[in-house]
Amino acid sequence: MPQPCVDFVVEYEDGIVLTRRQNEPAKGEWFWPGSRLHRGERLDDAAKITLDDQHDAYRVVTEPPGDTNQYVTESFEQFDIGQ
Repeated sequence: MPQPCVDFVVEYEDGIVLTRRQNEPAKGEWFWPGSRLHRGERLDDAAKITLDDQHDAYRVVTEPPGDTNQYVTESFEQFDIGQ
């Protein structure tokens, strides 16, 4: 059964917010903040950026750190995100 998810590019203090994943997929990698969209949940409600059991840290970056998920790194380059 498909599980819709949302990822967010959040600009904050002259940088972009990344969160470190604690579960698969992408365990231990820096990834966009995001969430699974639960049945009946509105996108506005899913967009609340708080750390939960899926993430143990966040950081504000201007370029992806070395342990960033490949998808995120490619997005920084493709969409000219950051500096």
